[in-house]
Amino acid sequence: SFVSLIESVYFIFEKILSLILYTAPIGVFALISSAIATQGLELVVKLFVYVIGLCIGSIIMIGFYALVLFILKAKPIHFFQCFFPTLSLAFGTASSNAALPIALQNAQENYGMREDIASFAIPLGTALKRDGSAILQGFNALFIAQLYQIPLTPSLMLAIALSTFLVSFSTAGVPGAGIIMMTTVLSAAGLPVEGVALVAGVDRLTDGLKTVLNVVSNTVNAVILSHWESSSVEPTTEH
Repeated sequence: SFVSLIESVYFIFEKILSLILYTAPIGVFALISSAIATQGLELVVKLFVYVIGLCIGSIIMIGFYALVLFILKAKPIHFFQCFFPTLSLAFGTASSNAALPIALQNAQENYGMREDIASFAIPLGTALKRDGSAILQGFNALFIAQLYQIPLTPSLMLAIALSTFLVSFSTAGVPGAGIIMMTTVLSAAGLPVEGVALVAGVDRLTDGLKTVLNVVSNTVNAVILSHWESSSVEPTTEH
């Protein structure tokens, strides 16, 4: 069937991407060694600040979703307790696709979400909505622009924002996929594509946390939909 064909094509491209990621560290090591040899330890300090900044940005976004749960009176602490197995798997594998089955199970068995809502909202969000990827693309583009001393003009910022928005929808849910898609953002913004190699070497340090953000955003969206459905049904049943 057509669905089987699409799934087969997706599986093939996922395998190709995995092979690229498997051999990428060799090239990344060579490029970073060359950059450190020319720029010295100053580059290491900048990369350290980059990692800290990206982690802080991801934590702030997770806190934002916790605030949304608090406003909905959805008990944020209870939410994170219910989805702790999912978030642990997402952090360890750095793959939102790998965490999807556990997310569906936790949503229904631990959180008590309706099956139809969980099976619709969470897979859809996993396929299309990746907050962690969006933060990565924008953060990397700004970091590379500053690293190469390129002025951050309004037109450049707009190009980064638009390309980041579009690329975040097409990033695969596998480890390191955001770095590969980074070349699209840099090309669209007119930034040096070779800058990808500099951040690729430290991407694994933040990949797990970005994946946790992806999973949190998707599951919170499912909770929002669940609350919206509950509030729309209640007046009808009372009447």
